[in-house]
Amino acid sequence: MKKLILVAAIAASSSVMAQTVSVTGSVEYGYRKPAIGTASVGGMKTDRNHLNFLATEKINNDLSLDVQLQHRWDAASGASALNTTISPTSPGMFEQAAVRVTSNQFGSLRFGRFTNVTGTADKMLFQEDSPYGANGTLQYGRFSAATQYTTPEIMGFKYSYVTALGPQNKYMSAGAGHGFVTNVDYGGNHDFHAHTLEYARGAFGAAATMTSGLLGESAHRYGAWYEVAKGLKVGYQHFNQEEAAPLQSPHKNNYVGVEYKFGNWTTAVTHSRASGNVSVPLGIGEMEKTGVKAYYHLSKRTTLELESADVKKGSSIATTILPYQNGRNYFAGVRHTF
Repeated sequence: MKKLILVAAIAASSSVMAQTVSVTGSVEYGYRKPAIGTASVGGMKTDRNHLNFLATEKINNDLSLDVQLQHRWDAASGASALNTTISPTSPGMFEQAAVRVTSNQFGSLRFGRFTNVTGTADKMLFQEDSPYGANGTLQYGRFSAATQYTTPEIMGFKYSYVTALGPQNKYMSAGAGHGFVTNVDYGGNHDFHAHTLEYARGAFGAAATMTSGLLGESAHRYGAWYEVAKGLKVGYQHFNQEEAAPLQSPHKNNYVGVEYKFGNWTTAVTHSRASGNVSVPLGIGEMEKTGVKAYYHLSKRTTLELESADVKKGSSIATTILPYQNGRNYFAGVRHTF
């Protein structure tokens, strides 16, 4: 009996040890100056200030499970900075809340609200999706009531399928080349579907995505990056919005970028050009953005940041601080991750 109790105690302790819980995050604060409009302070964008809670359990030699909760806030005021596609009046608690089951043999299945593969398969975007730099289009990257299946890697290839329920994403819209949440009920008449194929091996990587949207629109995107030499990368991305979406007409966007890392520095020069009427209410047509980035890493976790974008054929409306207005836009600040 004592041996059975001892075995049970060892098994229980092993199960506890197989679970890990981590808290990570990012805090960014700086000065934002659009070409026209009002200057302000805070983070470059909402996802730069967040707390991320992750609990992971290894169930057996093949299966593992993890749970993610992410909260975002405004660095200038401390107020919540959450988006929701279910209701514009919902107070919310977490920007992302997801459960994932992973099998080494069969791949992973993820449920909930999270940044999906269509918003993360972008190693070629050297200014991420920063509004203060040129970038490709990243709309359709996060939905509520979403499911994503990703295969195991096979000879460098991975395939992912994403779907999300239309009625629970009826406040999702698109404008100025980026997905965002609106207070207008657009119905969500169709479920969202996306197919993504990725390849990464050595110095080269590529990704292609095809989507069908919540309101019947469809789009496709493909891009690639290549490490020419140590620290030097080039990237390209093409996006094509094939049908009209709310606030956005059909258009194409082409992006090219170069990133160079040396010493404590990470630098980049990027350029993007959208053809067609990108955003109807803001009056943005064939917008061009040329971005530059200079980051100095004081340590592994603390970085001084400078980003700037020169916008042409953008908006002349000075109603927001968003840098889609003609002229040069700046952000200068500091970011710490933990």
